[in-house]
Amino acid sequence: MQKTSVLFLVLLLFSLFFLPIHATPILLSEGKSVTGSSYYNSGSEVFPYSKIVDGRYNDTGTGYDWSFWLTPNSSSAYAVIDLGNVYSLSRFEVQNTHNRVHNDRGTKDFRISVSADGINYTSVVSTTLAAVWGLNPIPIETFHISSYQARYVRFDIDTWYGNGGGINELSVYGEAANVPESESLLLALTGLLATLGLKISRKNSIKK
Repeated sequence: MQKTSVLFLVLLLFSLFFLPIHATPILLSEGKSVTGSSYYNSGSEVFPYSKIVDGRYNDTGTGYDWSFWLTPNSSSAYAVIDLGNVYSLSRFEVQNTHNRVHNDRGTKDFRISVSADGINYTSVVSTTLAAVWGLNPIPIETFHISSYQARYVRFDIDTWYGNGGGINELSVYGEAANVPESESLLLALTGLLATLGLKISRKNSIKK
């Protein structure tokens, strides 16, 4: 009976080790700090990259407080979101722009790269956003990646529709980074088994 209990515990611990339980990804980017290369400023209106994490959609707002980022005319640009900590990233949601009723701008080809240190980046998405001119609400496109640990998320606009690029929102989803290492788990398992074995040996000795 004692051997059966030990075997059950071993199987349970190994199932936990090989089949980790992952939390539901949460929104990590809203309200976070954003830096970037450039944005459109007409003099009477501005469209800074900080707007891509303000939680607002569909080209809404007024003069100096629009919900979207626009690049300067006919210019590539990038924006970098600092999530504040390293997370395991799994999904991005992007809402393009058409510049309100003007329908003269929007992002076409883009890249998303991630980094743990803000220096060395790895490209995880490189594709094309659909033109959204005349659409309201503007559709949101979703891009899944294999879990990647990073703190910084960089969005590069390479080509555009009309006069320039831009987006309404870049939503980054993920969960807390995996801290325990396999070596630590194995050591804990070994220690537990050794303790159980010692207890069983002592009980057998007392019975004799």
